[in-house]
Amino acid sequence: MITKEDMEAFDYYSADQYGDPRQRSPLDMVREYHQTSGLPLDMDIFKGSFEDLVEFRLRLVDEESYEVAREVWQDGFIDCDKIAPERLLKELADLVYVVYGFAATF
Repeated sequence: MITKEDMEAFDYYSADQYGDPRQRSPLDMVREYHQTSGLPLDMDIFKGSFEDLVEFRLRLVDEESYEVAREVWQDGFIDCDKIAPERLLKELADLVYVVYGFAATF
């Protein structure tokens, strides 16, 4: 197993660089991911033509919302006994992530 010390030795990770993740907000972590991945950040939605980017972000939110609903609705009904908590939690986390991504973009 790779330890934190192994990662620090190869300059892959530094606790000082990122701090304790429990002290960071979800938005901070999403912004870091976007910056590292070269995704747009802090675009001024009122200055420029970002229709394609707004549409992309809305489609992500729509897709993840649908996946949450799919986990809850069973055969046209909500049956709490049939909801798989781990799958619902995964879909809710995905939805939160894309909403924070939308916020970070603009």
